[in-house]
Amino acid sequence: AHIQTRATAIMVATRRTPAKGKAEPAAKTPAKKSAAGKKGAAGAKLDPDGNEMTPVYYLRQYVGLFFTLLSFAFIAFAGYATQYGFSSANVFLYPGCAIGFVGLALHELRPYKTKAQMTFDSAAVEYRKKEIAEAEKRAKKSK
Repeated sequence: AHIQTRATAIMVATRRTPAKGKAEPAAKTPAKKSAAGKKGAAGAKLDPDGNEMTPVYYLRQYVGLFFTLLSFAFIAFAGYATQYGFSSANVFLYPGCAIGFVGLALHELRPYKTKAQMTFDSAAVEYRKKEIAEAEKRAKKSK
């Protein structure tokens, strides 16, 4: 009996089946590969989707991560707040949680996300399981 690892189960759920009668699309199209690393109109680099990677790009993309890390620092320091002369740990806990929720919202609403989607469609799961089984058979034959 084959025991499926958790990582394999996650991989199974992340791939869609190709449409009937159509070939499966490549993982990355040549156009997207060529866009990465090229210069835009203003001389800025382009990401794989063709967006100019300017300081505003990085601000909009990573401000949620910054707020989340700031939230972690507030909550971690809250345990030591009374040792440093603050009246209560709540001085850091409540703002830390609020900043964390703002960071989470900003992260989820960031403008430049990957186009990959997860699916739990049973046909897609079965298709991916067959691919994994074929790959395992090829690996065993090559040994």
